[in-house]
Amino acid sequence: MHGMALFQLLLGLVILGNVAEALLDSSPLTKFQPEIGIVQNLQKQHIWKSEHEVQEVQDLLSNTYKNLITSVKLSSEENSTDCIKSLVDLSVDAVFQQKYALQVLDASGKLESGIMMGNYKWDGLYYECLKVKKTKFDGKWCETTLGTEYDILGQKQTFGLSLGMCLPSSCSEEFIIDHLQSIANASNQKVSVDCPIQPIGWTAIDIFSFFIFCLLLSFVAFGTMVDLFVSCKNQKNSGNLSVSGDGIYGVSSESNCASESVWVKVARAFSIIENTKILLNTDNKPGTIDVLHGMRFLSISWVVLGHTYVMTLLYIDNSIDLINWLIESFSFQTVSNASFSVDTFFFLSGLLCCYLGLKEGKRKNGKLNVPLMYLHRYLRLTPAYAFLILFLVGFYSKLGDGPMWPNHVNGTSAICHQYWWTNLLYINNLYPTQLNGECFALAWYLANDMQFFLLAPISIIILTRKPKIGINLLVFGIFSSLLVSGVISSHYQQQPQSLGLSLLLRMLMNPPPTPGPSPNSTDHSVGMNGLGMPPMSPKDTFWSDLYTKPWCRIHVYLIGMITGYILHATNCKIRMTKLFVAAGWAIATALNLAVLYGLWPYVKDGTMMTVSLSAFYNAMSRPIWAVGLAWVVIACTSGYGGPVNTFLSWKLFVPLSRLTYCIYLVHTLILFWWFSTQEQSVHFSNTMFAFYYVGLLFMSIFGAYCLSMLIESPFIRLVSLITYRGKQKNVPATGEDVQDPLLINEVQQEE
Repeated sequence: MHGMALFQLLLGLVILGNVAEALLDSSPLTKFQPEIGIVQNLQKQHIWKSEHEVQEVQDLLSNTYKNLITSVKLSSEENSTDCIKSLVDLSVDAVFQQKYALQVLDASGKLESGIMMGNYKWDGLYYECLKVKKTKFDGKWCETTLGTEYDILGQKQTFGLSLGMCLPSSCSEEFIIDHLQSIANASNQKVSVDCPIQPIGWTAIDIFSFFIFCLLLSFVAFGTMVDLFVSCKNQKNSGNLSVSGDGIYGVSSESNCASESVWVKVARAFSIIENTKILLNTDNKPGTIDVLHGMRFLSISWVVLGHTYVMTLLYIDNSIDLINWLIESFSFQTVSNASFSVDTFFFLSGLLCCYLGLKEGKRKNGKLNVPLMYLHRYLRLTPAYAFLILFLVGFYSKLGDGPMWPNHVNGTSAICHQYWWTNLLYINNLYPTQLNGECFALAWYLANDMQFFLLAPISIIILTRKPKIGINLLVFGIFSSLLVSGVISSHYQQQPQSLGLSLLLRMLMNPPPTPGPSPNSTDHSVGMNGLGMPPMSPKDTFWSDLYTKPWCRIHVYLIGMITGYILHATNCKIRMTKLFVAAGWAIATALNLAVLYGLWPYVKDGTMMTVSLSAFYNAMSRPIWAVGLAWVVIACTSGYGGPVNTFLSWKLFVPLSRLTYCIYLVHTLILFWWFSTQEQSVHFSNTMFAFYYVGLLFMSIFGAYCLSMLIESPFIRLVSLITYRGKQKNVPATGEDVQDPLLINEVQQEE
């Protein structure tokens, strides 16, 4: 019903242009009868010969003018005259089947099939509309939404039926709203109009970001040429070109390496040849925990899977089909609980930091240079991260086009222009307070990880000198975080994430007759009762207070540190009986499966958990997940991993795991670019999604490789040069290649 009404409004708006003749000629509107003139012209063209047909058309046009005449008289916008004049030309030329006018109508959205399957978005053809070029006007594509307005985390948005309209470029959003809202009021609906404007020209920040990109690219090209020259020269001198045990492309002759100047080493740090060989090197080093490579890459793949599903849901024309499958599919619990992949990275970060930190502390008799550790950590993470933010606010907008593209890039750029400094200070999970108000929202993970690292060196020093006190402090921190998480969840009556998601999806399928509360909210004043996405109350605190705050996530990091201490204290060798090993694997598997799939009965029935049970799950699920991971690592490093250890230690995972940080940084940019540049919605099927996911994952890996070669690997090696001050023959390029907790490539990612 809304679709037909909005379509009729569009037709009425086009025909409305004829009324402008009365305004332009100062003729009394009450005496103006343009429908007679149009019909007479049609008769002269022998288009209609039947008197009955002529009378029907004349009555239709007459009724349309009478209904819209009032809104035209009330129009006071300055450019409304130009808009109306263009509509006059369009309506008359459409009647006489002028090519450009038919192209305008063809490019506009129309009633489509699949409404009952969730096809509420009739976009038309964006590029066809923009191709309309005429002396009278140029085509402009606008998206008109008829539905209900919601306050989503402090922002007013209208959700409902969307129709793409191809209109004259002189028609403003305000003009369209004014002439449609009065009619939409009859059905108590809200009209919103968005006419996206593609970025034109280059701003100062665009030019600066592109300059930095070109500068880095020139460094890589120069470094590669220097590397080729030095390698050829050394090969000629020594006749022995090889890959060293450290995975560094170079010569075996120590004298040749020692003779290189500092500037040559700096240049070679940017060599794509050398850095690629380092990346692909799979030689095992003493003390390396091989099982972590597989855990890293599989976890980042899990992250990409979850984000791809979320993005797909927003850009398909059969959302109800997908929602039905999501609600009824047991296997989808793997996707709805993908956020546990983030906890895997927190666990790995704490484990590696503590494990290598204790080894370094033992080597230096418990002495660690804490300020230098902080500096190294900052320099390890920030270059690629800062470049990505500069890229976002800069020439990223020049890489795409499409009906959804301007809103995405303009919104992201505006936020980052205001809050970029919070990201570089790693406080963006604390300020701004709303997740959707952060620059590069996924970076809340990096902020948490950096904040956890601030406590790590002190903990490592205590563990080195007073192990019992250190362990007790870590355990105290774990239970404190559990308590805080449970109290916050209970106070705000938060449902678990996957259950809250399923309840919102059910609200989409069966909207309540009156507005109802969001399942994760104590605010009962806002609900979902129409087409489109469900509302989220500004008081919905799951994401802002429970999901992204360090005091609710540090328990997993501390469990990782305890695991790292156990590995260090036992030298990665714990002797266990077969019965104990079997029990350990059974319990760890049961715990992690319970965390992932234990809520299925509630999801299937569409029921909510009690407040106390929900608080218990929100507090305990992530630490339980970390305990399961701890067993996997300890069992595999101690020789009890079997096929699990064989798979997770697969050498193919080694180079892929080194790219996980960059995959984390680039994958959402690729996802948004792909979906925001699509002209029309796609039709979901599991086969289609599988191709999308695999393709987007490989695109993310390739983008990560480019970012790594451009900035991450060179800067890691430059930091190493500064650290070792020329004492090393070969400078490592990844964190795993050095026994230093500061350069560990452990910070890889999430949402």
